[in-house]
Amino acid sequence: MVVVRSLKDILALKIKARHDSPCDQFSRLFMTKMFLIAAVIMGFDYFSDRISCIHPKKTDLTKEFIHAACWISGFYVYKEMRDRPRESGYYGIPYKIDHDGIDTQTQQLCLTNNVKVFRPECQSMTRIYYLQYQWMPFYIGALGVLYYLPYILFRIINVDLISLKSVLKSVTSDADHIVRNYFNYKINSISKLRMRVVLNLFVKCLYIVVNLFGFYFTDYLLHGNYRSYGTEYVRWARSDSARSHLPIKFRKGPKPGNHLLPTMGYCEVEEASKDQLTVHHNSYVFLCEISTNILYQYVLVVLWFLFIISICISIIGLLSALFGHLFKLTCYSRSSPKKTIYRVITLREAEYLNFIKTKNMVMYGEVLRKLKQQRSDLQGKIIDGFETSNGFV
Repeated sequence: MVVVRSLKDILALKIKARHDSPCDQFSRLFMTKMFLIAAVIMGFDYFSDRISCIHPKKTDLTKEFIHAACWISGFYVYKEMRDRPRESGYYGIPYKIDHDGIDTQTQQLCLTNNVKVFRPECQSMTRIYYLQYQWMPFYIGALGVLYYLPYILFRIINVDLISLKSVLKSVTSDADHIVRNYFNYKINSISKLRMRVVLNLFVKCLYIVVNLFGFYFTDYLLHGNYRSYGTEYVRWARSDSARSHLPIKFRKGPKPGNHLLPTMGYCEVEEASKDQLTVHHNSYVFLCEISTNILYQYVLVVLWFLFIISICISIIGLLSALFGHLFKLTCYSRSSPKKTIYRVITLREAEYLNFIKTKNMVMYGEVLRKLKQQRSDLQGKIIDGFETSNGFV
């Protein structure tokens, strides 16, 4: 019940006016919340689920020790077994546990430590270790923090626009105060105004970088199998269900989830003891199931689609901002009988005026009248408190 409440609180989104654009809000609000929800779900399984290994009869090791040792040391499968489903008991695991090599001449599975017959052509197979279950919830939670970082930079860059919003909400706000503090080049220099426009575009680029980094770094941590995980999962889901759920030796290939994070794996545990008379040492290889990976498979496929959507939306956000500025520069700079206010002020000042216009139309007219009185470069560009026409340079 507590988990459900926490998920509901995290997922709740308040509909209100925000400083950043909707495209940026998708990354820093929706994606951040989805990462936190995924981390909570994974974390719940992280603390409640357990790993189980086959316990041999002839050993002094207890089940609890085997499970704990395997959880710490990690699990592995053989890379070469991915393309040998007919000879596999589970994904990446030979049907016979002692087969750990491949004959370089016959390409058949073999035993490298065969004490009866020495076979130099039997080469060991490559082990791929999986320890993601140990840290995956913490990594997903860290992604949520990463996706929020560009917004912190956005607030630092747009401190002027944020303060202007507070001024407009204030009961004591007046047009003279706004013009004196926001349209005064002695306080707000032209270079600073232009730099804020450029830095805002940089923030848009930063959202793209964060999205791409999150996706490709996750792919790197999952041995390069995450990049195509979503498309492979869709292709597998659309296949014949009667065949797709058969044991691996009856299928053409593994399930996408097992290819990403196997649910079965080998674990090696060393047994050692010493007393005054004897020294004992032995090595064991156990077959274990990692049920935690099943939940991770489903969570990661949802995040895969969200990654792709977020990357596309962040690119749209950058293109929208660029085309918006280009539209003003091309359309507002056309020749007209009279130069207008938008052909004189900077892009940032135009953003101030548009923001004031959307929040308070009366204040917008008063600000224009004050600009006409106090700015010599705007005299003749404003008639009765309104622009003569649209234009910008």
